[in-house]
Amino acid sequence: MSNLDKQVLVLNRSWQPINVMTVQKALVMMSTDVATAIDFSDEGYFVPLRWKDWLELPVRDQDDGIDTPSRVVRVPRVIIAIQFNKVQLGYRDTLHAATEKRRRSQL
Repeated sequence: MSNLDKQVLVLNRSWQPINVMTVQKALVMMSTDVATAIDFSDEGYFVPLRWKDWLELPVRDQDDGIDTPSRVVRVPRVIIAIQFNKVQLGYRDTLHAATEKRRRSQL
């Protein structure tokens, strides 16, 4: 599997998980300023970064990178869809159904 096919967690602007997508799609969202990536610093901080700042980050030993003709770009693990604030509707229903199924099996 190439680094472009790996998975990235997508959060809404309230930092709630809403989706998982490929690195390739995440980089497109970042480059068009629809999303920012989260840099997990070595000190334990989460820092949201826009595309131009993301391009300047070094690729650390624990990071995956994508080779381009001019540089190596760090692969994001989590992005924030900065213009999206909804939560997946089906997620809550799925949790409720699983809880109800578990409750019934215990009766």
